[in-house]
Amino acid sequence: MSADNRLIRIRDGIQEGLLIGLDVADCIADAFPGPAKGIFGGIKVIIDLVDQFSRNMEDWKALKTKLQDMTDTVAKALFGYDPDTVPKSLVGNIQTMNKVLDGIQIEVEKAQQRKGWERALLLKRDKKVIQDLVSRLNDAIARLNFQEHIGHSLSLGQINIILQNSPG
Repeated sequence: MSADNRLIRIRDGIQEGLLIGLDVADCIADAFPGPAKGIFGGIKVIIDLVDQFSRNMEDWKALKTKLQDMTDTVAKALFGYDPDTVPKSLVGNIQTMNKVLDGIQIEVEKAQQRKGWERALLLKRDKKVIQDLVSRLNDAIARLNFQEHIGHSLSLGQINIILQNSPG
């Protein structure tokens, strides 16, 4: 198998994992309306915007990967609770993360709306913007500590199977 084919298979696997994560997140968000639905919806919007970039693709991929990690973590944190027993601290953290995501979405939209000549002039600036966005996510994830709410060791694949087999 050539290196190009291996790279394509790896990218397909990453994309498939991303879609499973977002599907699981959607199912979980349906059970936890409000901030949970908002956080996963916000992540989807940003990922859709990032997927439209044809420049600095590797840098944008770093942001997309960080968003996927966050999706996985928040989905796993919520999965351990019934909708009426979610700790207020977790709800508050999700609301705070929604605000962070709103700011990130605005920055991604600004970069997306640039015209051709402006894009070429600002390629180096884009790299710094992307690094700043990833840094904002890292800081928020560390500060909000979603990990403390994960009381199980299920993978997203296992959660997906449980959700598919559950009634309703």
